[in-house]
Amino acid sequence: MNEDFENFIVSRDAEVVAGLWAKFEALGSYELATYAHSLGLYPPGFEEGQQHSISEYAPPGHEGRGYLVWSVGLWSPEVDDQDDEDDDDGDDPWAALGIASIAPDDGSKGS
Repeated sequence: MNEDFENFIVSRDAEVVAGLWAKFEALGSYELATYAHSLGLYPPGFEEGQQHSISEYAPPGHEGRGYLVWSVGLWSPEVDDQDDEDDDDGDDPWAALGIASIAPDDGSKGS
């Protein structure tokens, strides 16, 4: 896995990830990030006073839960309001960066 992508995964510790998933629905993305900070987890380039969020990212074709990733500083495709027949809505933004997506190591076997 690409190191740049790996840095945005909130945690690889199965127990920590399970705890974050347990709070994922009840808390908003910013509140989940605040909770993660209380556990000593921070995104790359963290500076005190910045507001961060955590989102789920599941690569196209991925089954089961995706990754919990820091949403700050990640590349995202440009928004294009025009219908373009050449657009492929299934494009994986990580693949566009040459990053291979793998299943998260959260101790689960998927859904």
